Amino acid sequence: MEILKKMQKSKIFDEISENDLKALHFCFKTRVFEVKKGDILIDEGETFESIVLVLDGHLRSIINDYYGNSSILADYTNGETVGVEEAFSGNTTAQYTLIAIEDTQVLTMNKYAVMKPCDNRCPRHTQFQNNLVKIISQKNIELMQKFNHITKPSTKEKVLSYLQYISKQQNSKYFDIPFNRQELADYLSVDRSALSFELSKLKKQGILDFTKNHFMLK
Repeated sequence: MEILKKMQKSKIFDEISENDLKALHFCFKTRVFEVKKGDILIDEGETFESIVLVLDGHLRSIINDYYGNSSILADYTNGETVGVEEAFSGNTTAQYTLIAIEDTQVLTMNKYAVMKPCDNRCPRHTQFQNNLVKIISQKNIELMQKFNHITKPSTKEKVLSYLQYISKQQNSKYFDIPFNRQELADYLSVDRSALSFELSKLKKQGILDFTKNHFMLK
C-alpha cells in the first residue's frame, strides 16, 4: 500500500486511479528494491531494459569521456523517472552511468510491457503512455536549458546562466543548488578551479553571495 502511494505521487501515473495503478503494477512486471549510496544501478554500455522510478531518494546520470572525465547529465529525485526516452527509441544499451547519490528506493518497470499496448487498449494504459510523452517533452526542455548554459562562451556566463535559471525556477533570489563545487563544474563542463575563481570574483563584485550550495543573487 505504501508503494502505491509513492507511485501515485509521480507524474508518470497522473490521472490513473488506485485500482488501475494496481493493475499496471502487475502488468508492467514491477520490481521494488533499495540502492545504497554510491552504488551503480546501471553502468554505461550495459543492457538497459527498464524504466526506473525513484520512489524515495536521489539518482544521478553521469557520462564519462575517453579520458575519464565525468559530466553530470541529470538528477532524479522522488517521483522522477529514468529510461523513458530509451523505451520509446527501442535502444537497449545504457548511454550513461546511473548512480545513487543517497540511499534510494526504486521501482523498475519492464519497458517491453510498458510500450506494448494492451489487447483491449485499456484507458489506463493509454493514459500512462500519454504521461510518458509529456515527461519526454519536459526532459527535452531541461536538456535544452542545460545546453543553453554550457554553450555560453565563458565560465562566468555559464555560472550566471545556471544560477539565474535556478533562481527563476524557485522564484526567489535565495536558493539552494543540488551540487557541490566539483559536481557543478562537471554539470557546466568547466574546470573546478576556474569555477571557484569566478564564483569568488562574482562575490567580491557584489553580484552574488553564497555559503556552500546556498546562493543569493543580488
